[in-house]
Amino acid sequence: MHVISKWLIGLVVVAPLGNIASATAEPGALQGNPMMGAWGFESQYLAPNVVPGNDFYTYVNEGWIKQAEFPQGMAKMDAFTEVFLRSERQIQAIIDDILAQTDSSDPHRQQIADLYRSYI
Repeated sequence: MHVISKWLIGLVVVAPLGNIASATAEPGALQGNPMMGAWGFESQYLAPNVVPGNDFYTYVNEGWIKQAEFPQGMAKMDAFTEVFLRSERQIQAIIDDILAQTDSSDPHRQQIADLYRSYI
C-alpha cells in the first residue's frame, strides 16, 4: 500500500476517532512522561578521535551515525519520523480493534470498518 494511501485512510479514520478515543480513554491516560525521552546533551555519541574545531558535525554525531537504524523505506530518522511511525502504529491498532469487534451498535465504528474493508 502506498504511503499516500495510508495517509489518506489515516486522515479519514482519525477525524471521527477523536470522539471515540476521548470517550473511552481513562482520565489522565494521555498524560505522562515525554514520548521522546529525556532532553539534554548525550555525551555517549561524541567521537574522542575527532578534533571539534576541525569537524564539529562528525565530532558530535559519529557515534549516533554508526549505531542508528533507519526504518525500511525511510531515508532519514528524526523526531518527525518517529512521530509519524508511532501515529501509523496507533492508527493501525485502532483500526484492528474496530475490525475485531463484532458489535456494530456504534455507527461511527461501523463506518470506519466498512471504509477500511472496502479499501482493502
